[in-house]
Amino acid sequence: MTRSERTLPQLNPQPLAVIFSLLIPGLGQFMLGKRSRGLLVFLAAAISMFLIGWSFNTQKIGAVTLGVYATSWLWLPLILFWIWNILDARALASNKRYTILPGILFIAIILYVIAWNVTDVKLSRLVERFNDARTVATNLLNPDMITLTVNGNDQICDWSCMYTYIGDRVAGRTPQGTIRVSDNLLDIIGRMKLIPASNWQISLGLAAPGGKVNTFVGGSMIETIAMGLMATIFSTILAVPISFFAAQNIMSRLPGGNVVYYVTRGILNVVRAIDTIVWGLIVIVWVGLGTFAGVIALTIHSVAALAKLFSEEIEHIDAGPVEAITATGANLFQIIRYAVIPQIIPSFLSYSLLRWDINMRSATVIGFVAGGGIGFFVIETVRMGGYQQYATALWVVAVVIVLVII
Repeated sequence: MTRSERTLPQLNPQPLAVIFSLLIPGLGQFMLGKRSRGLLVFLAAAISMFLIGWSFNTQKIGAVTLGVYATSWLWLPLILFWIWNILDARALASNKRYTILPGILFIAIILYVIAWNVTDVKLSRLVERFNDARTVATNLLNPDMITLTVNGNDQICDWSCMYTYIGDRVAGRTPQGTIRVSDNLLDIIGRMKLIPASNWQISLGLAAPGGKVNTFVGGSMIETIAMGLMATIFSTILAVPISFFAAQNIMSRLPGGNVVYYVTRGILNVVRAIDTIVWGLIVIVWVGLGTFAGVIALTIHSVAALAKLFSEEIEHIDAGPVEAITATGANLFQIIRYAVIPQIIPSFLSYSLLRWDINMRSATVIGFVAGGGIGFFVIETVRMGGYQQYATALWVVAVVIVLVII
């Protein structure tokens, strides 16, 4: 037998895979070519080991005593996961596929137990404090929209009160007391007020010098609608040009355009990852409390969100018109004008309207930190325990949002 005819002994992959997985979870799968599977197994084991150690040292989660040693019983499902990892590598070495469900179950037990304790879940409170929750729910279902005046005393007129009043009117009976729109609802929507006349009203003869005119003064809900609308307009205007810098099919036509593309995308992802409330906390340091801070915070987040959506629409346009315009010798601006813009206008409009809906809902929350709009009204009423006044704001917001969606 010649040297070339000699064959080297073939190593059995099964024992090697078992040994590798015994030493490091996922290593056997990785060596067998299942790199994604091996990496997931390794990360699951590493993260679980960290969480078990951290939860035991900081909060004694799963603590058990074995003789003189204190440890966590959560190491048991991790050991079972380790055994499953060895069996999985052994099956893969034999060209078989071992079920992944046991591995998922063992990791899920670890994560569930730690999350349950870290979040301080106490289901007993759902029963113990049910009466308190029922009181609040009753107040929320009876908003402070109508005021009933009886013998000169004002009180909140809930739904049953209104039904009784309307029933007395229909039946021809004299209702007990009189009802009117509550001051709380007027503060939210707006009311007519006498204010000093402006110079242009005096010049037009609408008011005497030094006189007053009856003018509608918008409430906190009007401010919220204006915040959402202005943020949508500003963000749309800014997002349109930025979206072209974040579209790869456009920037790849320019020298160094790919660098601009990746930088723009990175900035948009960072800005979009920061919540609107966090932007509000930053902006109020710059411009102070008020609706203007809310508009800026909403605009910053909306620009990043809209620019990303717009850029993806630009990247998914039909390439046919672009190639046709390019074949005529058109430059980049002409290509954008005649081949890109006609295709993206409908989707840009739909995304802008969707963003208006989102900004309307976000504007009700941004007031918590920016101090403008109905959000400020809500946080103040909750602090004072005025849940019926808070309920009025919720009902008005719900109606306005539904009207915007329609």
